[in-house]
Amino acid sequence: MSILKVASKKAKNGYTFKVDFRYKTNGITTRYVKSGFLTKKEAKEHEEDIKAQIRLYGRVKKIYNGTLNMCFDEWLKVDSNQLAPNTINLYKQTYNKYVKNTIGKEKLVNLKYKEIQAFINKSNISYDNCIAIKKVLNMVFNFAVKNEYVENNPIQFIKNTKVKDKKDKNNYITFEEYQTLTNKLNQGSFNDHAISIAISIGYYTGLRVSEILALNKNDFDFINNTISVTKQIANRNTKAKETTTKNILKTISSNSLLPLVNELKEILLVWFDINPYEVVVCNKKGLYFNPVNIQAKAKAIAKTLNIEGFHFHMLRHTLITNLYTNGVDVKTTQELARHSNINTTLNVYTHLEQKNNFKALSSVFDKNYPKNTPKIQEREMLS
Repeated sequence: MSILKVASKKAKNGYTFKVDFRYKTNGITTRYVKSGFLTKKEAKEHEEDIKAQIRLYGRVKKIYNGTLNMCFDEWLKVDSNQLAPNTINLYKQTYNKYVKNTIGKEKLVNLKYKEIQAFINKSNISYDNCIAIKKVLNMVFNFAVKNEYVENNPIQFIKNTKVKDKKDKNNYITFEEYQTLTNKLNQGSFNDHAISIAISIGYYTGLRVSEILALNKNDFDFINNTISVTKQIANRNTKAKETTTKNILKTISSNSLLPLVNELKEILLVWFDINPYEVVVCNKKGLYFNPVNIQAKAKAIAKTLNIEGFHFHMLRHTLITNLYTNGVDVKTTQELARHSNINTTLNVYTHLEQKNNFKALSSVFDKNYPKNTPKIQEREMLS
């Protein structure tokens, strides 16, 4: 008998049921025991489930009793070192803000597609934040699958049900906007001038803000006209005196030697005479800027100039947009933008082509059909 009746003082009827049987794994006899079932039916169902696991895997799979939060913490310690430090920080911020105190408290094995999709549907978060949440949850569940905590990753089925902002916001700045912004900053303090230099470097190179802020003067070769990119700011959200750099970039392709164009070279030659420190973009004490603080300051100044939604990543898209509009091929653009995967570059090119095609088509019909042409409803009334 594998189902046994066991006396129990805690049970209302005075007894519970226990599953107790032996099985062989690689010729070794193993005993499986689990008690505490209130009914014989429950015990029998559990026995059948365990024996099915043995037939399928040759052993009893260990049941992971940890929460999603516990699995996330384990992923951070064990498997997150493949990512850049700033990427990890962004994942942590997203997780702590939206997941930790909600579904993060639930047992991992209880979180299926239905529960996670319901969380996405009900959460008072934006379309873009839903994308960020899916990214971090996908990393955690992939880790859980590798460790056999769960059998599959439900995130692949999750849909972003939020409504995307339909406003066609430019993800780049024009040269006139770039000049307006940098000229305004150059009229300010040493720190403001330094932020202007960071924007100029971003505009002409497409470097990420954490890479721009980590540059030293010796990374610029004014004879061979090159920029050596080997490091980035290591710790975001810290005070200036605590900010350091690491020789770990976002991807392998990020570590590279970039061309230094004459326009940027002239700007830097003037700045190097003003800035007495080795760090190129630094505060008045020669310390590294914090990426979060410098982005906030640049965004605030841009807003006063009616440049809405400015952020440093916009400068990467500006570089790609300028390369595209000047007929540079996608492979060269991938190398200059240092995308590890050409599909990332292709996605931007495809989006730009779609916008270009739409404008071209609209311009043709706008010429043939003046803007004062009656709307459909008005034409029907006139007829």
